[in-house]
Amino acid sequence: MRPQSIFLKSIFITLAIMSGLLYTGCKSDQVDPVSLKTYYWSLDEKIEVEIHPNVVSLRETRALNQKEIAEILGIEEKMIVSITRVHPELLRIHVNQDHLKFSEQTIPALSLNGSAILMTGEITLMPEPNTDVNELVQKYNLTLLQQTNYGVYLFLSPNPSQTLSLANTIQEKENVKWAAPNIISNHVHFH
Repeated sequence: MRPQSIFLKSIFITLAIMSGLLYTGCKSDQVDPVSLKTYYWSLDEKIEVEIHPNVVSLRETRALNQKEIAEILGIEEKMIVSITRVHPELLRIHVNQDHLKFSEQTIPALSLNGSAILMTGEITLMPEPNTDVNELVQKYNLTLLQQTNYGVYLFLSPNPSQTLSLANTIQEKENVKWAAPNIISNHVHFH
């Protein structure tokens, strides 16, 4: 069965957050080094999650070979189990080594019932009506990728490995309805 990748856009993003789909990221001071526990925000609810111990994503459009990817990850080439392009700009990398150290380029994956949920290095947010979005762009060095007619913004994080931390910071400190990492998943179930 071929994995289906899903790029969350406009309304789907809003519905996904409201239905409690998983959005998160990772920062070293937010992660318990033994269990790799962290959290994400679903509107105003703080949800505890775990970082997947041996899957990461890499924002990359070039065709890299396994040796080049191993160098980026700082591991031996033989530790790479698989490399899959899940989006034109995103690679999913499964390694035979638990608890990878994240470089600035690698993006931690989340673990949901043993399955990896990939963050894209992008942040979705819905500002409150009186929020100056340009001020957020300047303050957090965000790159605007898309703005919808529904008031949802899609930004590129300046440091993909810190996407979760940045989304959590914006959610906790700024005047927004919500802020969350954008994800790609092999399986999405609506109830």
